[in-house]
Amino acid sequence: MEEKLGLREVFKVLNKYKVLIISITFALGLIAGMVSHYSITPLYESSTQILVNRNGALNSQESNQNIEADLRLIDTYSDIIKTPNILNQVIEKLNLNLTVEELTEKITVDSNDGSQVIYISVRDIDIERAVLIANTTVEVFSEEIKEILNVNNVAVISPAAIGESPSPVTPNIFVNTAVMSVIGLLVGSSLAFLFNYMNTTIRNEKDVENILNIPVLAMIPSLAEKEKINNSTLRNLERKEV
Repeated sequence: MEEKLGLREVFKVLNKYKVLIISITFALGLIAGMVSHYSITPLYESSTQILVNRNGALNSQESNQNIEADLRLIDTYSDIIKTPNILNQVIEKLNLNLTVEELTEKITVDSNDGSQVIYISVRDIDIERAVLIANTTVEVFSEEIKEILNVNNVAVISPAAIGESPSPVTPNIFVNTAVMSVIGLLVGSSLAFLFNYMNTTIRNEKDVENILNIPVLAMIPSLAEKEKINNSTLRNLERKEV
C-alpha cells in the first residue's frame, strides 16, 4: 500500500535531508551569482524622449485637429525610426562597426496609448556609445521626417545622458541568484522525497502498519535488545540477593 505523508512526516523528511537541500540550494545560487558576475557581459541602457507636436495652430479647433493627426502618426514614426535609411546614417555618423540588423537589435522604440511621446532606448556594452546612438538616432530622424512628410513636429523632451553612477540593466545578479536558489530548494526537496520513497527499509512497527495495513500485536526484540534485557534482569536479581 502506498504510504501517505502527513504534514509531520513531510517535515521529518525535510529535516532528515536538510544538509542535501541546503547544499543544493547554496550551490545553485552561488553558481548563478558567479556566472552572472563573471561570464555574462553587462549591458547599459540609455533613453531619450521625443514629443510629436505641431506648433503654430491658429485656434483651439485647429490645435485639437493637429494633436489627433500627430497621435495617428506615432506608430508610423516609431516604424520609421528603425528603418535602414535612418540607421545607416547613424552608423556612418558615429563610424560604428555594426550592421543595420545589429543596430536594430540594440534600439527599442515605445509609446503609450494616447500619448504624443515616443521613448527611444538603446542597450550597449558601452554606456557612452549607447548615449551617442540614442541622441544621433533622434537627430537623424528629426531631419529626415521633415523631408519625408514635410512637417516639423518633432521636439526632444529629454536627451540621453550618462548618469552619475550608471549601472548595467543586465544581468541582474540578485534576481538570477534568487531564482536559482529557489530552483535549488525545489530540486533538493524533490530529491529528498525521492530518496525517502526509494528507501524501503522497515524501521519500526509503524512502517509495518503502513505497509500491511494491519495492527502490530507484538514485536520480537533484536539480539542487542535481548542482551540489554537479560543484563538488566541479572542486575536486578543480584541487588535482591544482596
